[in-house]
Amino acid sequence: MTARTKCFLTIGLACAALVQAGQTRAQAPAVPPAVMSAAQEETRARVREEVYSPVRAEPSPAPETPARRALVEDDPFAPTGMRLGAFTLFTSIAQSLGFDTNPSRSAAAGKAEAFSRTQVEARIESDWTRHSFSGGLRGGYDFYGRSSNASRPTLSGETDLRLDVTDDTRLTLSTTLGLDSERPGARDLPGATVNRPTILDYSASAAIERGFGPGLLALRGTIGRTQYGEARLANGTRVSRRDRDLSRFEIAARAGYEITPGLVPFVEIAADRRLYDRRVNAAGLRRSSDGLTGRVGTRFEVTRLITGEASIGWQTRRLDDPTLGGLDGIVADASLEWVLSPLTRLSLSGSSRLAETTRAGASGDRTQSIGLSFAHDLRRNLTARGEIAFAHTRFGGGGSERATSGGVGFDYAVGRHVVLGADWRRERLRDDLGGGYDADLYLLGLRFRH
Repeated sequence: MTARTKCFLTIGLACAALVQAGQTRAQAPAVPPAVMSAAQEETRARVREEVYSPVRAEPSPAPETPARRALVEDDPFAPTGMRLGAFTLFTSIAQSLGFDTNPSRSAAAGKAEAFSRTQVEARIESDWTRHSFSGGLRGGYDFYGRSSNASRPTLSGETDLRLDVTDDTRLTLSTTLGLDSERPGARDLPGATVNRPTILDYSASAAIERGFGPGLLALRGTIGRTQYGEARLANGTRVSRRDRDLSRFEIAARAGYEITPGLVPFVEIAADRRLYDRRVNAAGLRRSSDGLTGRVGTRFEVTRLITGEASIGWQTRRLDDPTLGGLDGIVADASLEWVLSPLTRLSLSGSSRLAETTRAGASGDRTQSIGLSFAHDLRRNLTARGEIAFAHTRFGGGGSERATSGGVGFDYAVGRHVVLGADWRRERLRDDLGGGYDADLYLLGLRFRH
């Protein structure tokens, strides 16, 4: 017998012995439970409990809780916008048909005429956890078929970028844009003007604000520019108004103190330079000027239902031309937002300003204005609107002008994306020379929004 055969035989005998031993143990009777000691029984029970019990014990039944109330939207007819990454874009386009009783806004009112108004708007808001950005652009065009000189565009826009540098320091970068037009017969236009010359205004500013406990310090710098379009006379002649184009440079500092979380009085001082493109205009005058303004005011918030800011101060301005006297006067600004109820909102604004002029012998104009507007939700999808405004202008060199405007309107939301609108507006202007105009506008339109 070879060595390999002996090895296999030995392994086979060992396996047979192990199988026989296992069968013998399986056939042996189990130890009766009575023979086990109490300690063995307790150990066995504990082991079984640990091995066979579930990993997580079933919780005891909790007391029944009332069903959670479904979330209710603040405004189920508000547009949802379109998500663009970390931004939300809101857009709208409106088309209205209307009737104007005085398209040219002249004292000798022309024939009443139908017109169309087209308006578009885009607004964007950020959804960042830190910092914020918002911006909007609105444009419109009123088209008069028969009185083509009365057709006019409007444009306005703004952007605001807030950077939270630290918990107490904030940097804000802002821009503004505005396009409007002047009516024929305005004091700074040639008397025979028949069109509506445009006024384009744009600016950029940077402001840094730092908090020191309840104290607040802020520094702001602004650069702006205003440009005027050509005037067209009745005989077809075009008159340039580049004499009025100017750039503005301003720097302002503000210090405030938070008396309560809703009341922050402040003082502000600002210096500016207004620089005309033509240092010497057609009349041989240098109208560039330097100004200094001081204000005191307060920001306030009363139970989050009444918020706003009001300030009053004094401005002094000195023109480069020694033949033109200085311009001094009160300047003021006020804005108030009041939520009378969840259905009613009220806005109040007012201002007192010193304005530029190019009239011979005049250093500037003074204008005071006040406006009130409201909105009330008659139903969740039906809103009533109203506004009224007054303005009084005292012209340098003599004369004054009073303007009143107001109107009412209704918005009916068919859904989130479609709104029907109806408006009536009245405008009235009177000056000390007996001139002025009256006009009524009626509009009915449809707005699509997203």
